[in-house]
Amino acid sequence: MALDVGLKSDDGGDDPLDRGVVVSLPFAYYSFLMEYFARFTAQTGTGIDHYDDAYVSGDDLKVLEEQVVLALAQAAQQPDVWDEWVGFETGPRRADLYEKIERRDLLAELQTLRRLIQRAASQDKVLMFFGD
Repeated sequence: MALDVGLKSDDGGDDPLDRGVVVSLPFAYYSFLMEYFARFTAQTGTGIDHYDDAYVSGDDLKVLEEQVVLALAQAAQQPDVWDEWVGFETGPRRADLYEKIERRDLLAELQTLRRLIQRAASQDKVLMFFGD
């Protein structure tokens, strides 16, 4: 399951996203970004959750871009591949769960996300996080 991010569709169809450019954030990427999304939420009041939809527009796009730039810098310092903690299994015994992230893939998605944010801002559009 992934959190899809794109421009909110204006065509009135069944799909809420304009599928021209969509960033797909699998749960490991979302886990990596949680601290940046938490900062965004603290500054704007808009929560970004893997399971719910969120809409970002206006001045909040600048705040989101600032957090994505910080995430890009942190991702660039990561090893080529690493295990990202994504949660834990509760039964029959507790065990931490990890998923592998490849730095180049995460960086590519974050750069595309930044371009989407800039496009939304320049075209006065709404950026939508389409949760599962």
